[in-house]
Amino acid sequence: MSSLLFLDQREARAPDADVLPDGRKRLTRYLKVNSRLVVPAELGLPVGSADLFPNAPTGWTGLYLTYYRMTDQMPPGGKDSQPVLVLTFEQISATGETQLGGPVERVLEDGRIGYDLTYLEFSTNAFNPGTVGSSTAPNDASAYLQNVDTTNDGTVRKITRTYVYAGELAYSTETKNNGSLSIVTITSAKTVPSTPSGYTLIGQPIQNPNGLPIYTYTYAKGNGQVSYDQEYHESTNQGGAGITITTIRYFTASTVSSNPTTGPGGSTLIKLTYEDADGYRVWTAVYAAGSGTVSSATETRNGGKLVIYKITALGTAPSAPASTIGGTVTQISAATRNGSGIEDGIVIYDYAWAEGEGEISQDVDYLESVN
Repeated sequence: MSSLLFLDQREARAPDADVLPDGRKRLTRYLKVNSRLVVPAELGLPVGSADLFPNAPTGWTGLYLTYYRMTDQMPPGGKDSQPVLVLTFEQISATGETQLGGPVERVLEDGRIGYDLTYLEFSTNAFNPGTVGSSTAPNDASAYLQNVDTTNDGTVRKITRTYVYAGELAYSTETKNNGSLSIVTITSAKTVPSTPSGYTLIGQPIQNPNGLPIYTYTYAKGNGQVSYDQEYHESTNQGGAGITITTIRYFTASTVSSNPTTGPGGSTLIKLTYEDADGYRVWTAVYAAGSGTVSSATETRNGGKLVIYKITALGTAPSAPASTIGGTVTQISAATRNGSGIEDGIVIYDYAWAEGEGEISQDVDYLESVN
């Protein structure tokens, strides 16, 4: 490098001294050469060579060659352009990475906030990208590597690493069915969300399964009455009695195994079903209530001396009818059955009574003696 002592004779112009936005220093030198096609041997420095030329500004140390090119330049006071070798030296580690500036905050695709750190290193150095999901940021052990982007121009490799924080990122609650169903969604980076008390996990999609995992877990909790409907139906029998049907829908946790509903007073549970949804159980309970005489029939026999009473009633056993011919009314049958159709679950009473009073018949026979 002895020929470098005559640098002042080769300079086409004074070097440019620049401070880069990230605070690093850059020195660009312009050296006269004889041809644009040939770099003199003494100036043919490999990329990564230290700046050993004299006349660098005071304090400008640690400069390494990152770029060179040939160009034509008009010398000061000259008439004709001349070939010039442009050498660019920057402050950059000769063997490792050099950080460019500080963290740069960015909004990620899922709306979260992360930050980037950018580095430079010579392309000849071994590339160590880090391990997505495991490597932590320098001086910030709670931020994990999510992504690595690189560009390489054959001389210098630029590395941009994106870091995000582990833990809960978002928590949202949605209520449905008049507050009887609650849906909670939790988004968490790296760490699996904890199940809220009383809730059941119903969905667990994971983004970036090959990198830093982002968990978006959904939980559900059912608790309370969803609907309460009543309908009045006239009995399928004649007589004016009716049935009131009450249908109740109710949400519970999926572990509940007994009927959580209570029907109206005096009603009978006639149907109970449930179905399991995502993390909760939907109960449907049907209650029926109805009473009164459905039909009443009277049959007279033996010339009015015998009366048969037949009464059909819903829900409640009918009372014995009053005497109509002055005799004693005696129950002769008492049958019960469960209704069907709209009367399903209602007890139907089929009762019969008999009342008799007075002489029914008189027969006189004359028999002649055998003597």
